[in-house]
Amino acid sequence: MQALNYTPWYIHTFSITGPEGSDISGGGPNVMPAEGDNKPSGGGKGTCCLSYPRKWQPDLRLTVRWLADKKMDGKTFGYWYKAENVRIAQYGSQNGGAWMIFLPGDRVRLMITDGNHDGGNNPNNRPADDDPLVVKGVLDDEWNRLYREGGTTQ
Repeated sequence: MQALNYTPWYIHTFSITGPEGSDISGGGPNVMPAEGDNKPSGGGKGTCCLSYPRKWQPDLRLTVRWLADKKMDGKTFGYWYKAENVRIAQYGSQNGGAWMIFLPGDRVRLMITDGNHDGGNNPNNRPADDDPLVVKGVLDDEWNRLYREGGTTQ
């Protein structure tokens, strides 16, 4: 699982979960803020793993949560955000890894690389603003409450 960050915010960590009983789960590493040149940060560091179906499922909906530091004051890791009903672009049988892409406006996109660079699964191309697979996140009240109370969010 790798990540690209097009936002000006530090992403401390992120997690992905599938529907109950699906055994789909995963997450990834911290990602520094994007540089000022419209290029993302990240891409080099990955963590294990994301479990996902070998065969693409068009109706699969996932939840992505991420901890973003928008103050960057060195005192807190920030707040949890959540995007629900995240879909994955169609991928083929020769998949080569999962990429979580963070976009301005608390938006995310998840892709599985499969060598089909025209199919929307190329992490070298920034997703378009009107990409139907880009999902806007919101503050995650439940995880923020747990986080502030010292409970676990995992």
